[in-house]
Amino acid sequence: MATLLSVRDLRVVYPLADQPALDGVSFQLRPGERLLVVGASGSGKSTLLLAVAGLIPRAVEASLSGTVEIEGHSVSEMAPGHAAQRVGVVFQDPESQFCTLTVEDEVAFGLENAQVPRAEMDRRIDEALRVVGLEDVRRNRLDRLSGGQKQKLALACALALQPPLLALDEPTANLDPRATRAFFELLARLDRERGPAVLLVEHKLEHAASLVDRVLVLDRGRVVANEGARSFFARPRDQLQRLGVWQPFASELAHHVATIRPLVPHPLTTAELLRQAADPPVAKAVAAAVRATRRAQPAQREPRARAAPALAFRGVTFSYATPAGPVPVLRGVDWQVRRGDFVALVGPNGAGKTTLAQIALGLLRPDGGAVELFGEAVARLSRRRVARLAGLVFQNPEHQFVTDTVAEEIAYSIRVAGGEGDVDEQRVKALLQEFALEHVASAHPFTLSQGEKRRLSVAAMVAAGQELLILDEPTFGQDAANAQRIMDHLRARWQAGCTVVMITHDMRLVWEHAATVAVLLDGRVAFAGPPDELFGQPGLLERADLEPPPAVSLLAALAHASPAQEAI
Repeated sequence: MATLLSVRDLRVVYPLADQPALDGVSFQLRPGERLLVVGASGSGKSTLLLAVAGLIPRAVEASLSGTVEIEGHSVSEMAPGHAAQRVGVVFQDPESQFCTLTVEDEVAFGLENAQVPRAEMDRRIDEALRVVGLEDVRRNRLDRLSGGQKQKLALACALALQPPLLALDEPTANLDPRATRAFFELLARLDRERGPAVLLVEHKLEHAASLVDRVLVLDRGRVVANEGARSFFARPRDQLQRLGVWQPFASELAHHVATIRPLVPHPLTTAELLRQAADPPVAKAVAAAVRATRRAQPAQREPRARAAPALAFRGVTFSYATPAGPVPVLRGVDWQVRRGDFVALVGPNGAGKTTLAQIALGLLRPDGGAVELFGEAVARLSRRRVARLAGLVFQNPEHQFVTDTVAEEIAYSIRVAGGEGDVDEQRVKALLQEFALEHVASAHPFTLSQGEKRRLSVAAMVAAGQELLILDEPTFGQDAANAQRIMDHLRARWQAGCTVVMITHDMRLVWEHAATVAVLLDGRVAFAGPPDELFGQPGLLERADLEPPPAVSLLAALAHASPAQEAI
């Protein structure tokens, strides 16, 4: 079969970088093939996609050597418009690539630049929106779309140009569980014969691993594996852990039960795992492995339920101003976070979770109602007082960077919360090491990879030892090792008495770590209680675009197959 994409000896070096982001990368991709790119944070995954799309060095400053060819033509020699028609790119944040105000205009924008005839343009817009399921919102404003709809629109814009290759950089990173499933189902439906090949960077592997043909693994800018997904994830567990890659949950469990019986073929989905778990000893081992992943046990929750509030919302309302008038987001939130609790705040895209977090610390002023922080009205507190009591890790880490180096960013956070005295340099060094940032201590925060930026945002905010931490998607863009590093730190802070509120779409994080979960839906807190109780309410989960984590679904399936299995 002919080669669609050929990458040969690709080397990319960013300005002022000590090491190349990519160093001698070579691989090929055939028409219709689907390739998953994985690796630790900072291994060069996003850089690879930018180079394949021709955005390096044209739009992103870096030196590039080697060759990237699409259908035998060098991407670096293509005109920008032509390159965009050969490689359709979908970024983590869809809004970063939007240029117009309405759905229809956004899809048309690329077609107009490609000089597609008007009659053909209408047909392509119709087809692209139909494929992604947005035909009913064709004339809607972009600011009225949910996060999931925006991500689908970004994909529709790429598909309308009919590129032979789609380059997707963590396209589900900001999507709720139901939208994530829908996105991968959409990719699975793309015609392999006539549709585009796919180059996919992704950490969410529950759906992606069984969708792709091969896995390309990057380690410090070099290719260390290029093989079938089943073969790669069946490698010894210590190899996978060293590379820092996420595994599908079924694959992870298979490694745990391998001492009892190696599972062949190595499972990539829970359905495949359940077929092999028909053997009772295997089923028992799988159930034990699932329960071992859980960190927050029910017995840890009771004392928090009787504690005084660390954070209290009383009838909080909020609307965003738009040209068409105010858009209500919060419609009377009544909710308390108890001192010493570890809370997960969840809900569909656009529910207002980030807005609620910003209101909690006085960064936004509510239209009505009141907020109390450790019994004090937030509206009456100074910014410094709030900073000493609580810290917020923003959804976009760049929104909180204010200094010129990574080390200074951490020191600044300590200084703001603790006063203008000398900063303990050993404390700064310890945090740099704990969050795997010591190698970039003198780098500018904006030059870091997305995963490194997220770790810096967490390190800087936890540096001051506040009594309350609110983290908006704390493991966003992280490889497995660094995500575990972040969660271990948060658990240690929680066990030392800190109150932790974690906004997340990752239901596995909720099940494994949270003592309490709250669901924000239709402008109000629709549920607050133990995770097990939430995951036992399928109607509420469906309304909130949530799904049970694989662990809960798997335990339920095992119990159904064998009533003798213990209950969750």
